[in-house]
Amino acid sequence: MQQQREMPVEMVSQPEPVHATANLRQAFANVDDDAADDSFMPKSSVTQLDFDNDLDIDQDAEPLGHGGFGTVFKGKWDAKVVAIKKLHAAKLTKKERKMFIRETLILGMLGAHPNIVQLYGYTLNPVSLVMEYVPKGSLSYLLHYCEDPHTEAKMTDGRVKLNILLGIAYGMAQLHECNVTHGDLKPQNVLITDDFHAKIADFGLATFRAKAASTTSSHMLGGSNGDGEEDVDFEGIAGGTAAYMAPELLSSSMIANEKTDVYSFGVLMNEVLHEEEPYQ
Repeated sequence: MQQQREMPVEMVSQPEPVHATANLRQAFANVDDDAADDSFMPKSSVTQLDFDNDLDIDQDAEPLGHGGFGTVFKGKWDAKVVAIKKLHAAKLTKKERKMFIRETLILGMLGAHPNIVQLYGYTLNPVSLVMEYVPKGSLSYLLHYCEDPHTEAKMTDGRVKLNILLGIAYGMAQLHECNVTHGDLKPQNVLITDDFHAKIADFGLATFRAKAASTTSSHMLGGSNGDGEEDVDFEGIAGGTAAYMAPELLSSSMIANEKTDVYSFGVLMNEVLHEEEPYQ
């Protein structure tokens, strides 16, 4: 009997960019952290929610992940399954909470994009982000730790790898189109859907941390990725994760930018193709 050939992998097509408005660009370029006036804020699709009344979450269940700044739970909102990242409020000052709100509203302008995890809303008490739930977990987990035979076979398929890398490239292009620098691109911050498409995650919190740190301690903030890496304290090393950082970020006080994101993507791409983690 002739063996049935597997259907080819459906490749992602480059999505139409959600063009940044002039207000959004101005907000990122000229925001004054000490200003009380938020009138510059463009309209946002992100909703402020009530943690107790709007979200259905079983906090006794096993969390989806832990990080240096929060814990991620699976829950429901508006009949949708969502991921709820509950921040460790004790580590956020009043000023940082305000910055968190403003950055969250700006990120809402990104809207829905097939290769970026969508942010649906936020809560203030406790401080949390309500995001799209992506079932297969992180790219890092699928590359190095997953023991499911079907998933392992898929992750060794060159077409699947290309599909994932194209998705990451399209997602990063969208962030850069809107003047957003990720600053910590790595497999732990890329989530994979059931059909093996990539969605970039944690970009909003990374941007918020970078701005908070630049005004308080001249350090950028890092965090654990939930896959076994060491947490970085509030006044941690400059930058994101050392193995994925451009050398100039390690040797100076330079802030991450689009070019350093491209370097991180190169390290990530090498890891996906060779299935080996970068040197530490």
